[in-house]
Amino acid sequence: MVYNIGSFTQTYGNDREILFKLRKENYLDRMFRNNFKVNIFSFHNSDEDYVKNITEKYLKPYYENLLVIRQNGISYTSCVKNVIYKLKELKVNSIFFCQDDGFCVSDSYDKLKASIDIFTQEDLKMLHMDNCDPNVTGCCDFQRKFEKDGMTIWYNNMQRVIDKLGEACMGDSPYLAEIDYLLDRFYDNGYFQKPDVWQSEVYQYTKTYKPDTVRYQVEESLFHNINVVGSNAMKHYTHETIVNKLLSFLGNKHA
Repeated sequence: MVYNIGSFTQTYGNDREILFKLRKENYLDRMFRNNFKVNIFSFHNSDEDYVKNITEKYLKPYYENLLVIRQNGISYTSCVKNVIYKLKELKVNSIFFCQDDGFCVSDSYDKLKASIDIFTQEDLKMLHMDNCDPNVTGCCDFQRKFEKDGMTIWYNNMQRVIDKLGEACMGDSPYLAEIDYLLDRFYDNGYFQKPDVWQSEVYQYTKTYKPDTVRYQVEESLFHNINVVGSNAMKHYTHETIVNKLLSFLGNKHA
């Protein structure tokens, strides 16, 4: 069964091939995405030869319904907007968003599949696919939950998080969302006016959300951003920490 969902991964520059080498080994990532109507990889400010090399070596052999987009000379948020409206043009209802350093950290395809089924069948609108912040998870209503094949999803909304933590804690971690809901509640005009990923995240953290804007929460992380390269990698993590994070999904994801 192909779900009316499109995946979207954004990358940039010409020096992030290591992430695609790792993704090639992240077997359940592509098993998950190959359930979708389209899988978009967007390259921001990347050379044509670099994009061609990555596409031929790491994307075409593994991802079905592949669409590669090269976007140069525009802002990060403009890239996001272009992809979202491309999905709408393709009549896709929902989006799975995952940055280029976001990887599947689950060892269960059944749970991954169950997350899609619960999201679509229960009309969840927005589902956070990572459980990386216990403070955010602590805002959930644990009595309001959905369960299937070992997968548990709890109810949460933005106001519960803001009331308890003082900010929305809405970053660029992986999520599933209905596109119209995303545009109405999260990616408004103010978001698209921000010039880069950092300012767009600050906006998401501090903006005022419409009442009852939901952001359901997985009980256990299915996807997680791992800062392998870039300025954040060595700033926040030791080499040992990064290796351990990578080992958390490499090796036991082929069954």
